Amino acid sequence: MAVLCLSFSALGQATYTSLADGNWNNTSVWSLDGSTPCSCAPPATVTGFTVVAEHNVIPTANLTVGSAGILAVNSGASLITNFPRNLTVNSGGLVNSNGEIKMAQININAGGTANFYGPVTAGSKFTIYGNVSFGSTVTMTTGNLDIKSAATVVIASNVIIDIIAGNAINAGTIDFQGGCITINGGNFTNQPMSQVVGSGFIKSSLGNFTNNGLWDTDVDWCAPSGGGSGMPEPQDCSDHCVILPVELVSFDATCDKNSVRLDWVTAIETDVSRFIIQRCIDDDCRSEIGQVEANNCLCKSSYSMIDENPLPGKSLYRLVEVAYDGSSRVIAQAPAAIEVQNVTMRVCNGCNDQATATFVTNCQGTLYLHVTDLTGRELYRSTIAVEENRAVTITPDTERLSGIVLMAWTFGEERGTEKLVLK
Repeated sequence: MAVLCLSFSALGQATYTSLADGNWNNTSVWSLDGSTPCSCAPPATVTGFTVVAEHNVIPTANLTVGSAGILAVNSGASLITNFPRNLTVNSGGLVNSNGEIKMAQININAGGTANFYGPVTAGSKFTIYGNVSFGSTVTMTTGNLDIKSAATVVIASNVIIDIIAGNAINAGTIDFQGGCITINGGNFTNQPMSQVVGSGFIKSSLGNFTNNGLWDTDVDWCAPSGGGSGMPEPQDCSDHCVILPVELVSFDATCDKNSVRLDWVTAIETDVSRFIIQRCIDDDCRSEIGQVEANNCLCKSSYSMIDENPLPGKSLYRLVEVAYDGSSRVIAQAPAAIEVQNVTMRVCNGCNDQATATFVTNCQGTLYLHVTDLTGRELYRSTIAVEENRAVTITPDTERLSGIVLMAWTFGEERGTEKLVLK
């Protein structure tokens, strides 16, 4: 099988998809059809084939993505190693990541493309000759962020590139779309013929700025302990780098037959692993309805979930975002009610002394009606399917009844009784 895997790769026909967490070279982890284990593993040099990580995969060697090679890390998945493994993207190679990537060194060479929409960490070096888009948090633990001539780096809104112990050197183009670069102990250098454009913010807490290229005045800068050479004035040290993990458009809870449908829409998601729906009764929100993986992208995303067993009466639903680091927060809440909204009963005098009951509910369901005398003896029973927000009128066959009767109804856990006097 290993030979077959290699031959498929050479023909550019293979797509390796992970089926479970595990090491890159674990032959029980991968599939060639997306469902059946292939007893094979993708080569560490991804050229002419595709690798899709849908789980947590641990690189066991340096990874290289070459011509016609694609490495995809899906949302909720990861490519993380605690060993000195590197990721290199050569000309014609492509990395698309909505999950998390953590490598010792990352090198994007000329002609290579990388879209990091999930969080990415480079331990000692991040060098860019090609095209890179950052849509989530970037962390440099040591070493420099080195953007070479002809390279283009796009930093999306709501993104922070955090350089903990190193410098940022730009010889290419940095296109800010609302993001930030924070440098804790090093310097920022914009070399001749380079560009810093768009709208964003760069802060060097302990270092200096040197600008010998083009600097857009909409890119603010701050060097509270240093200075700036060739920089536009004045510097602006107000707090620009506030991450909003989720920009929420809407969150709604609506009745859907005998269930409650939860719908929400986001405009932007950054470093978000998943969403949780909670149901609250009397401030008790321990009931979890379900979870769904976040798309974690700089795009509009729509989600839905069904509470198949809603509680009768009024409930409050909460939408919780969970970040990759495990932290969580409530970002929205919406009420929903499974109840009879209006019940009217009346005796129609002069109409054969019949009793008429009208019900309006805000959900589809089953209404149970029965009539008894004062001893509890059942005189009439009916089961009625009712529709959402539509009145249903019931006239029991009580022509032969007289005296005092009780008309009772049940809808879910809601119930009521009316005493009627029939002549």
